[in-house]
Amino acid sequence: MSRSTNYIPSTAPAGSSAVVPASRREAGTEGDPPTTGPERRAEHGCQLRVLHSIRRIIRSVDLYSKQLSGCHGITVPQLVALLAVCEHGSLTVTGLGKLVHVSPSTLIGVVDRLEEKGLVVRERSGRDRRLVHLYPTEAGMELARSSPSPLQQGLVEALDALPEDEQAMLASALERIVDLMETGRLGGVPVPEAADVGVAESAFCPDETTRLEHEP
Repeated sequence: MSRSTNYIPSTAPAGSSAVVPASRREAGTEGDPPTTGPERRAEHGCQLRVLHSIRRIIRSVDLYSKQLSGCHGITVPQLVALLAVCEHGSLTVTGLGKLVHVSPSTLIGVVDRLEEKGLVVRERSGRDRRLVHLYPTEAGMELARSSPSPLQQGLVEALDALPEDEQAMLASALERIVDLMETGRLGGVPVPEAADVGVAESAFCPDETTRLEHEP
């Protein structure tokens, strides 16, 4: 006896004898077949390219931070924080954290090291004792003036050699990736910010938190 197949009537005009297999109707609408193997592989391939590029950027930042620390005695996250304080003259810890996109709990370690090196000082506000203001010292101002860019010099020169519209396009693409990561959703639940899970901060502050070279 041959195996029977369940059929569901199609939406063909009256009098038509066309029928559609139930399995096809359940998988999706007619004319809209599910994603094929090659298409899905191409989708995953694009995702992996993005992931690998992000990991290469993180590793490059980590390596440059080590180089900067060895040559100038300051890491990239410390330099970024110092430059922000010098530019504004005075910042609260919370305000600095917003400028450099690092949570206060992690930023405290950065500020501790800057203070230990005599580059910034902390003072509590006379009006609100809960607020702590950061001020650059003379040594901090001098280091900020003489230090290299927190961005790798080779990258700075390569960017400068590009047309302005291409520079803007690259910056927009990176900002778009950041937006997608920060506003992504899993099952309708907002993804926790990187600052809450310590992922981005380990990349931004490689010497202040978990070292990236320990990754498998």
